[in-house]
Order: sequence, then C-alpha cells, then structure tokens
Amino acid sequence: MNSSEIIELVAEMRNAQREYFKTRDREVLRKSKALEKRVDAEIAQVKQKKSDASVPAAPSLFDNPADIMDIYINKRTDAYSGGLAIVAARSPQEAHDILMRADEFFEYYYDVNNWELLPSTHATGAKPRFIAEAGYTE
Repeated sequence: MNSSEIIELVAEMRNAQREYFKTRDREVLRKSKALEKRVDAEIAQVKQKKSDASVPAAPSLFDNPADIMDIYINKRTDAYSGGLAIVAARSPQEAHDILMRADEFFEYYYDVNNWELLPSTHATGAKPRFIAEAGYTE
C-alpha cells in the first residue's frame, strides 16, 4: 500500500470505531476490529521495510569470488642464500609473474616451480599482489 491508501484505511477504521461507540452494534464492532488488524499489519510492514532499508547488508567474502586470492609462498634454500616470498594470486604462475615484477633480481633466487599454496589462507582484493619477501645472501 502507498501512503494515501494507508491514510484512507485509517480513516475508514476510525469511522467504524466512532460508529461502534455510537451504536454498540456487534457487526460494526467486528468491522472495526477487522480494519484495525489491517492497519496494524500495514504499520508492521512499513516498519519492516524501514528496518530493512536502514540496515545495509553486511558484505560477504563470498559475494564476489573473483576478489578472493590464494596466498602462495616460495622458499629459497641455496647453499649461500635463503628466504621466503609471499604473494596473493590465483595460480602459482601468476604468483611468480607478480614476484618477478616486484624485483628483477628475484629471478635468480626464486624458482618458478617452487610455489606452494598456503592452505586455508586467503587475501581479499581484485588484483594479485606482492605481499612480502625476506631473504639473505652470503
């Protein structure tokens, strides 16, 4: 119902109530109570709509699966160096490509076949990204 229809319903209910108090007729009382129930239902519906509109839905990590990235790690363990690289990406190859763009010298330390998926860990965001690298060379 729109607002003018609700106003008309309330006016009809009030008229029925006035008539009942004048006549004390049982049929008018029944009509008055039925109209009152309809008004109460409309009020509840308007309140529910207001409540739904005022509380925005909480965003979910699962609303857009394209925005969820896996976390990949790559360990370097050479005779004279060690380290760890962390990248958010959709695949090991993408993780490697992101790492190579972060620093051209990483190519010498991190093998394309050494990427491991970090289980049960995810990053949000639509773009793959380099997260961190820590390493040493003797």
